[in-house]
Amino acid sequence: MKCPFRTVTVEEQFNTKDGKVTSVEFADCLKNDCPYYGKKEIKIRQSGGFENVIDPVCRRTECD
Repeated sequence: MKCPFRTVTVEEQFNTKDGKVTSVEFADCLKNDCPYYGKKEIKIRQSGGFENVIDPVCRRTECD
């Protein structure tokens, strides 16, 4: 998954005199190291009762 809030600048050098291309790309998601990763939800178990589950989503990209 790519993170829309973290960018990486990549420069490619070519063999020509002024041959350089600069591009900006999205960085990879940090997953569990990111403070915005994971949404806590309470789900119902089939055997009965409730269970706390962390869904693997980015909270910064969700609209409330």
